[in-house]
Amino acid sequence: MKSVTNARQRMLHYPEALAKCATQATAYGKCVTVKENIRKSDCIKEFEALKDCIKNTHNYLFNLIVLAK
Repeated sequence: MKSVTNARQRMLHYPEALAKCATQATAYGKCVTVKENIRKSDCIKEFEALKDCIKNTHNYLFNLIVLAK
């Protein structure tokens, strides 16, 4: 099952992607912990920055592997 293998390979890169996005992760974590009654839209700016960073980093790392084959 090629799709399962590809999914597993992608998942292996999330810890590295998250580590490369430490600044955005810290900002999001601070925003979430400061709010007492947090709502969905309270930390959207920080969440979007973290999501974009992880997505861009993950795509970069995954492309390195795919192109190396």
